[in-house]
Amino acid sequence: MNVTYCFSKGCVSCAGFGSTRSLRGWYHGYRRTARIRMNLRLVISNLLLIIVFGIALPWNKGLAFLDPLMLSAYGCLGALFTAWNAASGFQRGASVKKIEIGRVILSALLRGMGLVVILLAMGTATVNFGRSGSFALPLLDVLGEALLLGVTAGVALALLAGWLTLKYSGQVAMQGLRVVLVLGVVAFYRWPERLPESLLTGSAISVACGLIFAGLLFRRLATR
Repeated sequence: MNVTYCFSKGCVSCAGFGSTRSLRGWYHGYRRTARIRMNLRLVISNLLLIIVFGIALPWNKGLAFLDPLMLSAYGCLGALFTAWNAASGFQRGASVKKIEIGRVILSALLRGMGLVVILLAMGTATVNFGRSGSFALPLLDVLGEALLLGVTAGVALALLAGWLTLKYSGQVAMQGLRVVLVLGVVAFYRWPERLPESLLTGSAISVACGLIFAGLLFRRLATR
């Protein structure tokens, strides 16, 4: 019996059966179940992130949550969320066309930075909950620089994940992002006071790295 999967059209054909309707029905049902489970895990993980970083941590920190150091750290979280979403998209088998890669990165960026904006908004509301006096807000210049770093670093890491996925595998891309995460955490705990002062410099470095990773990625596409 010869079974052929056509993933581009989402169908299954099976030589040796008079009809493939039952096999197709099973395959589509399996895909729907897998999609529902994946969406459920995504919703649960986002809710946990909101509870921890949007409510619990700001409640514990109080007004210190609005300090430049915390804002800078949340900008870095946006970069990690973006890169992780992009790597997951590439690992699920994104097309090798440039436009499809662009869509994966743009979707990852919107989801990653959108989540950070929600976390910051909820954190600010949590800090001001039950507090008398004027409504406390983060410093807008620091907030803008932190979000800029999140966008530029997130795109650079997403391009890196795309290149690693195409050149090696999705597993290697995930491992590479884990290494970046560990190095970032070490640097944050080793030199925390330097982060707010280096936001614009970090954004410039991220743009330069992004151009390098984009060149490597498009060069890899040209050789496929």
